Amino acid sequence: MNLDIFENLIDKVKENEFIQNFTKELEKNIENSMQKSMLEKFVSDNKIISEYKDKMLINRNMILQELNNNEMYYIYDKKGSDYLATICEKGKSHDVIRIPEKDVKSNVKIDSVLIKINDKFELDEETTRLVKNKMEEMFKKILEEQNKMMESRRIDGHIYEYVEGSKNSVWLIDNNLNNGEVFEEIQQEVFKDAQEGDLFEYINGEYKINK
Repeated sequence: MNLDIFENLIDKVKENEFIQNFTKELEKNIENSMQKSMLEKFVSDNKIISEYKDKMLINRNMILQELNNNEMYYIYDKKGSDYLATICEKGKSHDVIRIPEKDVKSNVKIDSVLIKINDKFELDEETTRLVKNKMEEMFKKILEEQNKMMESRRIDGHIYEYVEGSKNSVWLIDNNLNNGEVFEEIQQEVFKDAQEGDLFEYINGEYKINK
């Protein structure tokens, strides 16, 4: 075989291996970034504002502490090849440990509850199921609370002053109430280019620029 042809084949094999490895790594990173906890997914899908997200986090901790039996760990996130788990015990609910993915079985994922058996992390399927059911029930109740609060703040004919905004929320003042109180509202297209001091009127179920 011609030496140049052979070298070209070697280069192509190396290039293909690099592309395959790069593709695998990219797929893994995408998979990791797409993994969300039940809470984060619910917050994103239902446009939960920070006030009620905080309430969900507090209630999640309460559920975990209620169901805690001896030493229990709840996986709430994943960073790289490590799972992030909180210790489900009163006084330790903010303590976080990193658990390498290689140290747990393949059926473990975000929202799994683990227990330690002979110094090894094992999936507690029954408690994982209970946590899931209780969280789903709690999320729905808090969403209903948020919806009622939002409805009470959106008053037909009232003028709202824009204070500031972020990717998912805006902060407004109801000028008709004349109390200067700032409240959080869900980000909407009408607020996309808004600046501090801009006015909006709530008419027929939506905010409109007040000119």
